[in-house]
Amino acid sequence: MAQDPNAVNEVPQNIQDLMNKYEFTDIDENALKVSSIRYLEDDRKKLYGANKKFEKLLTADHVLSVECVPKDEADDIKNEDKTVSEKIMIIKGDDLEEVQFEDMIMYDDMDLSQALEYSFDGNTWILGGIGKDSLAGYRASKFGDWKKQLLNP
Repeated sequence: MAQDPNAVNEVPQNIQDLMNKYEFTDIDENALKVSSIRYLEDDRKKLYGANKKFEKLLTADHVLSVECVPKDEADDIKNEDKTVSEKIMIIKGDDLEEVQFEDMIMYDDMDLSQALEYSFDGNTWILGGIGKDSLAGYRASKFGDWKKQLLNP
């Protein structure tokens, strides 16, 4: 019998325990606490794995999406708008790795899920090398130059 492509696979308890012991931090090195763990969706795995830098996602034993919140906000029941960071983790054999990318403008290591994705044809999506903040800064700094070139060729 074929497996339902929409079926959700449970992450084994030993892997959940491993993720809960891992010391996650945000970009400013603030401690994070795991709020949920699931297997990364196949379409996202293919999108990320199409980039040569992240091909290892396609051959890993486990590719996980681990959502984390700041440790100091984790137990605050009054705060309903917690900042959520998604960490992409891969396990191959005995090796555990947090997958990040280096933003090509800011040169910061960022969570893979923060990389911009773009498409020219609406069908094939490509992983960009920058995050949202870099795009906003680049666009703001270049807009004046583009306007000047258009008005004074």
